[in-house]
Amino acid sequence: MFRGFIGKLKIELGALFYDRQYLTHGLSLKNLVAQKVLGYNKDIPWPCAPTCTTSADVKFDPKDIHNFWRPSAFLGKVTIGLGTWISGGAGIFAKNRNGSDLSQYCEDEPIIIGEYCWIGWNAVILPGVILGDHTIVGANAVVTKSFPEGYCVIAGNPAKLIRGLTDEHIN
Repeated sequence: MFRGFIGKLKIELGALFYDRQYLTHGLSLKNLVAQKVLGYNKDIPWPCAPTCTTSADVKFDPKDIHNFWRPSAFLGKVTIGLGTWISGGAGIFAKNRNGSDLSQYCEDEPIIIGEYCWIGWNAVILPGVILGDHTIVGANAVVTKSFPEGYCVIAGNPAKLIRGLTDEHIN
């Protein structure tokens, strides 16, 4: 009973700082303090860990807030489909430095990740990549080109098609 009360209290406290849609999985008080008091990701309108680097240009379903609770980086215009899981250490970079002036960024090349994808540990997705639904990206992969058809496993540096997925694999 006491545990349920504490959970509800944390949600009510979180609602002072965030839209309730982002609080469906609860709230880490440690992350709240890091974000709102210490200033880690202070301009981000959803709760995220201090070890997560992100920009407000990221679009995702609030049910998938868990993707921002571990060390990872999301920079620039990134769209993440419903049900996608992103492992720790992943880097998803729609921004790139200008080769002529490294203090400047080039214009974003948006990244689109489809629904029900899985991005493996320490995978890197580079600007302009589109991953279709049900794409699995292997650990430590560097994704430099798009796989818009989805339903596949990709891995390596640079990432290449390992195999396709069928309905049997997905169900």
